Amino acid sequence: NLLGYQDHVGLPTDFGPEIKATAEVESLLAEGAEHVYMLYTFRSVGRAIPMPSDPNLPNKQELNLKTFRVLQPQIAKIKRLMDFQEKGIVIIERCMRSLVTKEARERVVPDGYYDAITKVVDLLQKLDNLKDMKASLTTDF
Repeated sequence: NLLGYQDHVGLPTDFGPEIKATAEVESLLAEGAEHVYMLYTFRSVGRAIPMPSDPNLPNKQELNLKTFRVLQPQIAKIKRLMDFQEKGIVIIERCMRSLVTKEARERVVPDGYYDAITKVVDLLQKLDNLKDMKASLTTDF
């Protein structure tokens, strides 16, 4: 939706909470697509890290610091992915909790709301599968 479902404020309906939640889910899906692309194209950096063979290397601290600086953008990507997954789980939980209340069972819930929830679960599953397929994530980090 180009307006991000903001028109429901000016045109109130009985589906206000569901529309707001659907807008939140759709923005989550857009962010999740970026994480799917990032994971799909992720490459191992483990072989590029220098492994000093001498434990008494005089500039070992400097080498470790430079290695950390090089890896920091990759670490930030993985951290954003982990934060996204947590956010997705919280949103799914909130949506499901809103569906099991007594009031929700007594009224009509739009199909688009169920579709949005299903898309988020599917997205989280794709991310989990991609994460498992990329062995470099477990070996590098």
